[in-house]
Amino acid sequence: MFTALREGLRPYTQAMREYALKADELRDMPAEYVKDDFFRPIWQLGTPEKFGSIGLRGKNNQTYFGESALELAIWTEEIAYGDPAMLLTLPGPQLVGPLISKIGEEHQQETFFLSFLKKEPVWASFALTEPSCGSDLANIQTRAEYTQDFYKITGEKKYVGNGTRASWVCIFAKIADKKGTFPIQCFLFNHNDLNQIGVKRTEINTLGMRSAKLAHFVLDRASISRQHLLGYTKSPLKRGFTGAAHVFYRMRPSVSALAVGVSKAAIDYVKENIQLSASSEIEIARLRWKIKKAQHMIYRAAHQADQQIFSQKVSSMAKWYANCIVYEVTRKCIHFTGPDLPNHPLIEKWMRDARMIEFMEGTTNIHKNMIGKELFKK
Repeated sequence: MFTALREGLRPYTQAMREYALKADELRDMPAEYVKDDFFRPIWQLGTPEKFGSIGLRGKNNQTYFGESALELAIWTEEIAYGDPAMLLTLPGPQLVGPLISKIGEEHQQETFFLSFLKKEPVWASFALTEPSCGSDLANIQTRAEYTQDFYKITGEKKYVGNGTRASWVCIFAKIADKKGTFPIQCFLFNHNDLNQIGVKRTEINTLGMRSAKLAHFVLDRASISRQHLLGYTKSPLKRGFTGAAHVFYRMRPSVSALAVGVSKAAIDYVKENIQLSASSEIEIARLRWKIKKAQHMIYRAAHQADQQIFSQKVSSMAKWYANCIVYEVTRKCIHFTGPDLPNHPLIEKWMRDARMIEFMEGTTNIHKNMIGKELFKK
């Protein structure tokens, strides 16, 4: 079944790689890429069929819409094989889409998803990570104070992918209730909202994932109406931490699959373009085995999420191991190229990009902590 999906994605994978080095140099998407309608099917992936998405046609004539965790993991792996930074810069719902589908009101879903069916590309951003606590959702410091049908949000968000060009942004914050507790909630903004409430968006220059337009957001008592709260008619439990956590379990395998795609790309590039010694060939075989192991761990986590089995241990182990593998593989590939590295800029670029994957959807230390908590509970 998913072999057809892989085959359907490969033309896009190869085409995106052709733009990778130019996008890295520009720190932005090349103008010709943004105007290329060829990529429109993958720009819309993650938009549900009921809103008019054309989906992606596989080689078996089946249409895929990116609705399952396993489907998203395979999609991410294949596109990242073309180039990981190009994947992160794709227009479309990205990580925000599953959250809107799970928690959002019907009219919020409709307004959000219909915007991605327009002719011009539209980007969405997921603002969770903070300077003081990283992507540890339970310990975020951004606060939303509720007064007379309005929320006033104060805090900072950092490393927001596509943050400076996003037309849609999801921002996580804690809201003080009457009991003095701080339940986590999510707010949805469009581009006009961000300008009106004075959110400061500053681009962050990084060594890896240069074209992803990572941003630093600062909110200083930004005043917004209750209608910006995702799922505002639902109970706080359904729209808050629990609902968001279930979405994260579905998304984490696809973020982990990013590492597998880059690892496979680097290994294949070296095999095709570098003269290897016998010992290096043995090392390549060992690395391929490790990549396959990471792939199976990710698919297991994705399959469990699709079965509504939310195992923190399984998904964190997959992300942790994938982080380790992509770093080891790209570092080894740099070694294989040796002094000829300047003639292979993709390998050098993927090494930089690989280090950024560590900080996406939880660093290694966060996942080690999650695994430890699960193990010691027993």
